[in-house]
Amino acid sequence: MAGLLRAKYPRPVAFCWCHGIELNQKKIESKGCRDPSRQFNGICKHLQVYGEKLRRKSAMNVVLLDPACMPFKKYDTDAGMDLRCAEETIIFPGETRVIPSGVCVAVPYGHVGDISPRSSVSIDGIAIQGKIDHGYTGEVKIIATNCGEERKQFNRGDRIAQLILIPVAYESIEIVSELPESPRGEKGFGHSGVR
Repeated sequence: MAGLLRAKYPRPVAFCWCHGIELNQKKIESKGCRDPSRQFNGICKHLQVYGEKLRRKSAMNVVLLDPACMPFKKYDTDAGMDLRCAEETIIFPGETRVIPSGVCVAVPYGHVGDISPRSSVSIDGIAIQGKIDHGYTGEVKIIATNCGEERKQFNRGDRIAQLILIPVAYESIEIVSELPESPRGEKGFGHSGVR
């Protein structure tokens, strides 16, 4: 990586493989990183997202469809990476909307991308969910339901959800006549009490 050009902005959040330049959110939103051979909406498609400190070995590949929707991670130790709303969206009480995030991501093999709400969004009565399987390369969509009593509006670029990578096991299915015995067995709802 020696000799790479560095954009003269604080706290780089992405690395462009087309030009060997590190970019921050302001640079991406204003001009992007341009290259005629790999251009989509005026910005390079091949960006890698970082946290506050650069850790290239753990970077996740992201295609940025909207320059206002760069994923955001405040600290390296944050479990989730914030996702943004790609278009103005109004959700009425009891309504569920599918909101585009403006990004495509490459979930690493052996993981699933869990889409969860940001705490500030949950407090407002918005439930958010979604899953991204390894191998899915389309735009990430955020499923949002308004569980409150007032309408909620999200603007383009608002951080409304977070993407958390969770390890998973890819298991096949085997049909059996009975399951192995366990101390719990078939005891279900409420069997352990409340105290």
